[in-house]
Amino acid sequence: MTPQRPNEIWVGPWGLGLARFDIQKEKWQFFIPSPEDKRLQNYFSNIVDDIAHKGPNELWICSQAQGLMVFDLSQYAFRYIRHDPSDPYSILTNKFNGVYADPQKRLWFFNYLEGLSILDPANQNYQFFEVPTEQLCEDVTDAEVVDFAVDTTRQYIYLTTSGCEGFFVKNQNGEDVFSSPLNPRLPA
Repeated sequence: MTPQRPNEIWVGPWGLGLARFDIQKEKWQFFIPSPEDKRLQNYFSNIVDDIAHKGPNELWICSQAQGLMVFDLSQYAFRYIRHDPSDPYSILTNKFNGVYADPQKRLWFFNYLEGLSILDPANQNYQFFEVPTEQLCEDVTDAEVVDFAVDTTRQYIYLTTSGCEGFFVKNQNGEDVFSSPLNPRLPA
């Protein structure tokens, strides 16, 4: 959920795409990211997992089902950003849990089961960082970033994961600082 202009809030209700609430008129307007499925309620393809400001007229939209999108607020249109296997600097995947803009204006994308992608606005390249689950979980190869927090004083990003339930700390360059399991094995 994110406020954008003085009288509107944008939300991603489960399965309903992107929704704009006009505070003054108390009315909803819905925008469906899936062009092949125009049904309003499609709980499999019209899921918005996170929303962030891209600029005064654009929003970043993250979705496990639809991928990474930019929503143009003047045109009310989605533009997709897709992984290009032939480009080593493209976004890593087409499935996302979240996005965060850091104080250096870099964007951290939390890839579904794939770690982190960081977009540097200076060169418009994506850099990839894995979440080092092999240190914590022997039998789990993939972990999904489910929550994060930012410490602007230390310039750390804190992550929690599922699949391999862990707590991870990365510095501003995406390098590992610390990790700890969140589900220690119980004694037999």
